Amino acid sequence: MVIQRGTSATLTKDVLYIGSAVPLETSEGLDAVQQPLRSRYPLDSDENVQGILSTLSILPSGIQLQYKNDPSHVVLFPFSALTMCAAVRCVKTVNAATNEVFARFVSLSSPQAGGPNNRQPAIFTAITRRTKGRQVLECHGFVTMSPNDALELVQCTSTLDRRSKHGGLSTLGAEASSSTFDITRGDHSFYTETASLPEFPIQLVPGQPVIQNTSAAFYNEPPSNGYFYSTKNAQAKTYSLHKFNGSTALDDAPSV
Repeated sequence: MVIQRGTSATLTKDVLYIGSAVPLETSEGLDAVQQPLRSRYPLDSDENVQGILSTLSILPSGIQLQYKNDPSHVVLFPFSALTMCAAVRCVKTVNAATNEVFARFVSLSSPQAGGPNNRQPAIFTAITRRTKGRQVLECHGFVTMSPNDALELVQCTSTLDRRSKHGGLSTLGAEASSSTFDITRGDHSFYTETASLPEFPIQLVPGQPVIQNTSAAFYNEPPSNGYFYSTKNAQAKTYSLHKFNGSTALDDAPSV
């Protein structure tokens, strides 16, 4: 998570940011988003959800979150920290014997996402590794205004992610080919097998304490029920999910 300004976006969509949570069960594929999204999305008859009205932009460097009520602050999830993204929808089933509601988040391309489940809003979700504090994986959820918005976010993210990482590999390869260490050269001072320990020129010197400029919350154990990246002026409120069906502008979606 880094702060970035002044970079033009390739794609921008209005979203309801419903929070983030650490994947505890697995980090593989769509299974990785199930437990985190279940902790942030209403699974019973309550159709209200906590969230922050935001704008999601796909930049050449990553996914940028900007708050509607505090646009001066943005959060960038860089492509270097991205592990996956998907466009999903919550599909609920009820166990007839126990009356227990079971929910699974399926791809929008799945047949399960259609039919009666079509009334559930689309969600763009991404898993990234935190770049400050505890280096944990985080699953982020964003309710979009339409299924097409979620699909476009996935497509754009996937394209720019590949472009970013491909360019990085190309650059790395060029650097490696031009700075290869040749062991046939005269200076063998960094090879322990050719130097006796008393004369070995490399030493271990204690480092100075690093001054942390990150909130202490980033070093604490992440809450099991999820959390929000937020600011003083951009706090989570409660919204009605039926407003997020592509027919209502996000600015006009009332909190309840």
